[in-house]
Formats: sequence, structure tokens, C-alpha cells
Amino acid sequence: MFVAYTATFISFLTVTHYHMPFKDFQGILDDGTYRLGILASAASINYFKFSPDAVLRQIYQKLLRPYVKEHPLTDFDGLKKLCTEKKYAYITMDVAYRHIVTKLPCETVHVPNAYFGMLIATTLRKNHPFRRVFDLRVCELLAAGIVQRIEENAVPRKMTENIEDQDTGATLEETFIIFLILIIGVCISVLILFIEIVTLKL
Repeated sequence: MFVAYTATFISFLTVTHYHMPFKDFQGILDDGTYRLGILASAASINYFKFSPDAVLRQIYQKLLRPYVKEHPLTDFDGLKKLCTEKKYAYITMDVAYRHIVTKLPCETVHVPNAYFGMLIATTLRKNHPFRRVFDLRVCELLAAGIVQRIEENAVPRKMTENIEDQDTGATLEETFIIFLILIIGVCISVLILFIEIVTLKL
């Protein structure tokens, strides 16, 4: 029990815990005190404007549209605002963030559930004669790991480590089962000892 307590106490002291004011898009709407930035004239703003999700449309109407002239021209400027302005959040692509995060003068935290996927595709006309060749080459690049290698070369490991989930401390809920097993073991031991004492006296 002492070892389990010590491990929990050490992890509490050494691991940085971030208390997030919100964890998703609904949370930033409910909070109401944060400004939200996005790259000016970015295609991703249309994901909010024309989204089938009512929450994303509300974010566009309340947090993005009123400040359309104040959106930064580059992702670096937008992310740098996180270091200079309080109550400010910024939306950017994961790849862009991984390139810029190490150049920022402060630490940033990504919101775990405030994201959406974007698809990038190459369009070809129907029945294009080179379509199957193109599909084959793309599959070969994926199977050979070339696409992954290009991404690793473009985004070094040092950058990707900065966006990993930093909340790795052991909480009381996570260690509860260990304490429960220890307490049950102590109770059983005391009960067996009591039974032995009673048996010897008889």
C-alpha cells in the first residue's frame, strides 16, 4: 500500500496536469468567454459554415463570423496569439501545428475532442484511362511505407512528441482497484489470524 501511495504521489508531483476550461466544441460555446481564431480565408471555415452539425454552425455564427476581419493571415501568427492573448483558442491543421509548435515562445495544449477530419482528394474525370494506374501507384506508395517516411521526414519525432497527451498521471480512480485488492487482502489475513487464534484456544 505504501509503494502504491508513493507511486501515485510521485506521479502527481512530476506530471503536469492541465485543467481544461472546455474539452470539445460544445464546451467552448457553453463557456462563452473564449475567442476562437482560424486562418483567414481558409477552406476549413466552410466546415463550420456549412456543417450538418448544429454545434459547428453555432460556432461559425457566434465565434468566427463576427471576427472575420481579425483572423490571422498565417498559422504562425494565429498560434503565437495563444501566448499573448488570454481566453483565446486557435483552429489549425494538425500538420501545420506540428511544424510550428516548437517555434512558439510558450507551451500550448491541444483540446482533445475539438477536432474534425478533412479529406484531400485528386479529382479525375469519369472513366479516365489513367485512373487505375494512379490508384495502383498510390496503393504501392502506401504499402511500401513511402508515404509514412515522407511524413516522418517532414515532421521530425521531436515535434510529434510535443502534441502527445500530457495527462499521464495516475489518479485515485485508476489506482482504486489496487487499494481495494490490498484492503481485501489485509481483511482476509486478519480474519484468518482471528480464526487461528480461536482454534488454538479451543
